[in-house]
Amino acid sequence: MTELLLQATATPFSDHPSVSGHLTFSVEADPARETRLVEAWTEMRLHRRVRSACAGRPRAALPDMPGILPPGAGVVEEALCQDMLARARRMAGFDTPPPAGAAHAAGRRLGLLADADAPQSDAGAEWRRWAGHADQEGADLLRARFAAGDDADASAAFQCIRVTLGRMLDHLSVAPAGLLPPVDRLDLPEILLLTRLVEIDAELRDDLEAADLPAMLARLTRFCADELTTGWAGLRAGLLAADADASGRRAVAAVAARAFNHLVAWVAPLLPFTAEEAWLARWGAGAGSVHERLWPSVDPLWATPGTILANRRLDRLRALVRDVAAGKTFGADTVVELDLPADRRPPFRDGELARLLGVGRLRLRSLPAGAAPIARLAAPGPVLPATA
Repeated sequence: MTELLLQATATPFSDHPSVSGHLTFSVEADPARETRLVEAWTEMRLHRRVRSACAGRPRAALPDMPGILPPGAGVVEEALCQDMLARARRMAGFDTPPPAGAAHAAGRRLGLLADADAPQSDAGAEWRRWAGHADQEGADLLRARFAAGDDADASAAFQCIRVTLGRMLDHLSVAPAGLLPPVDRLDLPEILLLTRLVEIDAELRDDLEAADLPAMLARLTRFCADELTTGWAGLRAGLLAADADASGRRAVAAVAARAFNHLVAWVAPLLPFTAEEAWLARWGAGAGSVHERLWPSVDPLWATPGTILANRRLDRLRALVRDVAAGKTFGADTVVELDLPADRRPPFRDGELARLLGVGRLRLRSLPAGAAPIARLAAPGPVLPATA
């Protein structure tokens, strides 16, 4: 199995050096690499390995497709929906057999987990058309478009997730992260990120129960954009890029490693090729496939009423900042004025809060208790087009 996965990803993913013995990851998707992963999954009988891993788990059947598919959905869209939901339920800890059918090259090209030993069926014209698009654009982008229900949003979400995974891998390649310290030995930004993992885990399970794929993709994209590209990652960028023995780096890297493990597993049902590439880049082919694993567990002690409230306040401030940005990214010299009542001010210094909110500079003003926060741009400053 190790050899198969190594062969599937033999072409370097980027020019960034990887950890010794591990692979590298590119933020640009490569349809040819997806094809090699399909071949590796087929040869290693990934379908059987996944089914074996489900032994003894509680059963969870798939919902009826007509009630959740968009109008006009065809056989391929139905198969993609079933595949995403089945993968997610298995990784959430249930025994949900892969949907029957699609045991042909076109189905596997789209990432469907089909029995490699099943009799080959005729793909049909619609399957062949989708497989042709996958060869040109990549299957994960097609899956993201289906999950999001909107081509423009899907492309941005897909790129955001890949960029985030690439940056996290770059940070984690500096040195081993080590064990996660007890929460009471962590600083507040790290505690809030762990709280966020608890929150997202619960929310994703609710989304899965409702078979709401657009909500799952949107939630993961927002996590990447708010916390793991800017936000917490922006605040800790210096420490994450520092030498392995830099003061404070070990704890920050341990939290980053935990966040990466959660993100790559959460992404796997929707974007199986992207998740597998990132998993192999982090752990090497000897760790097997990410699709054999469960969503990592979260510790309830990571979240308290106080930390949940702190995250809610940060979320509301980010929403205000997004309204001011109007789809743009702030330049380093752009000043955002934020009027806050004293009882709603997060316990961070101005510079820390600016990074957590993803703005260049922040000017805070006090409001009477109970007043609504207000955000505005200060004196004119450069505002750059938004990027992934």
